[in-house]
Amino acid sequence: MRVPATPPQIICQELVNNLAANPRNNVGDLPRAVCLGQSRNECCVSWSAGVGNIPQGDLSSAASQVLGGCTEGLVVSGLARNVQLGGKCVTECLSNRVDGCS
Repeated sequence: MRVPATPPQIICQELVNNLAANPRNNVGDLPRAVCLGQSRNECCVSWSAGVGNIPQGDLSSAASQVLGGCTEGLVVSGLARNVQLGGKCVTECLSNRVDGCS
């Protein structure tokens, strides 16, 4: 019996919750993303440029804003511009892709 896939909104909400719940865990520069899920059923927070190691809590605010405003049907996709990460101003994305944030 095949188990139905978890809806993207739920996976993305879990990801945002995980970022906020573990704010001091560091995230490296490669890949420039933090993801939850598997294969084609995942949600990723990614950013547009290298910022060095950052606490993952720094990602939660913009990701939460995107999640709150950019869901349509079974799609979660959006971005926040001018987000300060690691002392740099970057674009932060929330989507089902690990790369492509610009």
